[in-house]
Amino acid sequence: MSEDEHPPMAPYLMKGESFSIRPVRRMDEVRSITEVIRKAWDLTDLENIATFEMKAVADFGVVLMASPNENPFQAIGFIYAFPMFPDRNYSHMMGIDPAWQGKNVGFELKMVHRDLALQHTNPQINEILWTVDPLLPNNAWLNFGKLGVICKTYKINYYGFPEGVGIYSGVPTDRFLVQWQIRSNWVENKIKNVREGITRNFPMYEQFVDDEAVLGLIENSKPVKKSSLAEIMKKTETTVVEVPVNYQHIRETDTQLARMWRLFFREICTTLFSAGWIASDYIRARDEKGTFHNFYKFSKEATFSKKVEE
Repeated sequence: MSEDEHPPMAPYLMKGESFSIRPVRRMDEVRSITEVIRKAWDLTDLENIATFEMKAVADFGVVLMASPNENPFQAIGFIYAFPMFPDRNYSHMMGIDPAWQGKNVGFELKMVHRDLALQHTNPQINEILWTVDPLLPNNAWLNFGKLGVICKTYKINYYGFPEGVGIYSGVPTDRFLVQWQIRSNWVENKIKNVREGITRNFPMYEQFVDDEAVLGLIENSKPVKKSSLAEIMKKTETTVVEVPVNYQHIRETDTQLARMWRLFFREICTTLFSAGWIASDYIRARDEKGTFHNFYKFSKEATFSKKVEE
């Protein structure tokens, strides 16, 4: 293939042992990304991103592609983002080929995006935003547990009820609009903890539940409130809610239970957010049998901001 047909490949921004990341310049790279979208979300042509649109955003926004070192033109992950002036980026999509999920591709894509944003000085970019299904555990662990995002905006049924559309079929498409404050000490420390392996020092479940103000736990796969929202907001500055470790499986096998979880979590978030609280962290705790339990942590925004500034 001649350079008349495709421009040169962009320089790598990150080169690892098994995969590398670079900006997208070429239409064959864009088309390879659309295949990742099909695999990750099982979307039809109608819901997929138009290739010409992605190519334009690659020139005037941020489109990053991760590829195996042995096959640089095969996309295994991507970020698709565009500017929100004056000081923000909006990361519309990040997707990872299912065969490469759990191999740190998403984290490294976010690191490259952050590095690019930090280099932008006119204007200075301080924040990257994106929407995410808050009940998908892998997404929550990456976003809150590793990257250090926060959230105070809950979008109810954001994409409507796209019946028969890939992984979204049958359940309200509620979303968090998360804020990644890329210059904050909170984010710096979260990233440092990942690099140093501290993130994997999981607390013991039994001690964790004793130490925290628990709003909800899981019993027989269902959400059960242990305190009322009114009581929590009156008596404490932070609270934790246990959420499923397998929500994707629940959504695929038990639509009624998936809806129950969606509505339970929606009530908590909308009530707390409207009262000045934020989702501030996501914690994985391990019990005596080695089983994981996942928790969202909510904090009064004023209390969290003061803690971050200390």
